[in-house]
Amino acid sequence: MQSHKIPHFPFQFISMDVFFAEYKKKKRKFLITVDHYSDFFELDILPDMSAETLVHTCKKTFSRHGIPSRVCSDNGTNYENRLMRNLGQEWGFELVTSAPKHQQGNGKSEAAVKIAKKLVKKAERSGQDLWYMLLHWRNTPNKVGSSPVQRLYSRRTRSGIPSSVSSLLPRVMNDVPTRIELNRRSKLYYDARSRNLPELEIGQPVAVQVHPDKNNNWDKGIVKDKLSKRDYIIEVDGAKYGRNLVHIKPFCSGNQTDSNANTSNRQNQEDTLSTNPNPISTKDTTLDNTCTQTQEVPHEAEEADSRKERFTEERIQQQRGHSLSNHENNLIKENTKDTNSYKTKKNHKTPKNLDDYILYK
Repeated sequence: MQSHKIPHFPFQFISMDVFFAEYKKKKRKFLITVDHYSDFFELDILPDMSAETLVHTCKKTFSRHGIPSRVCSDNGTNYENRLMRNLGQEWGFELVTSAPKHQQGNGKSEAAVKIAKKLVKKAERSGQDLWYMLLHWRNTPNKVGSSPVQRLYSRRTRSGIPSSVSSLLPRVMNDVPTRIELNRRSKLYYDARSRNLPELEIGQPVAVQVHPDKNNNWDKGIVKDKLSKRDYIIEVDGAKYGRNLVHIKPFCSGNQTDSNANTSNRQNQEDTLSTNPNPISTKDTTLDNTCTQTQEVPHEAEEADSRKERFTEERIQQQRGHSLSNHENNLIKENTKDTNSYKTKKNHKTPKNLDDYILYK
């Protein structure tokens, strides 16, 4: 799992996303801006989805909390445009967009969207004030050990919960980056059962999923550009697509796979020859081991086989009319008991509703 770098101070690295939710009996557009250091997020209602509205909202947020060093968003047209790039150049921050069809690249904002949607739905269902609920959520400590406002403002904000004056005094929260690092347990579990994806080169033929959200079809393409360590520009039939390594695989023909397999087999043979200078002796020893293993048959298996043979012979003699001794008859009875021991005996009981009737067998 490729996770973002842990920031060293509040509002250094933020993520943004837009979601839709019903608020005050109308479907509205919300812009969420979440801080990677404190988990504090701003919630703004947008009148429209234009780039001008988004830039104006970002300016108000940055004037309140400061200019971030890096802004991460998805590849929507309201983020990837000329106005947003000009804002980054004028205000001095880096704008990073995740690959299309790959929501995990902007996972911080996706997690904040889930929390914000729950608050909006709960406020709409219960009739409570959304901003009053958001105030209390910001003052609630999470897994890091402190609340989002404590990590952002170095103090608690006064809310509806009674609190003393001393608890509202400023106090800097120390060791926040180390606590965030310890809290990232999901990365350890994910990396334990995953593998590293190979890096691609420009001009390399690949197989790419153009529409992974619709189907699982793979199309042949060529790597045209490298956006980041895991994001590439792939050309498919003259059209260019930005995709993550999750949706890209190195393309190789059947001849190439056969040649690779042959070369790998040759290398394995050479390695075995180098390690074992006398392969005949090793082969003989392995054969001797297999022979000894096959000769070592348990005594119980031998007794069972001889018992079956003797039982079949006695059955044949009985069918031909030969008289058997008492000892032989006892052996036949024991064998028949063993063979029928696995059969279950069913007790047939008459239903209670038939007690008044006479049943004939």
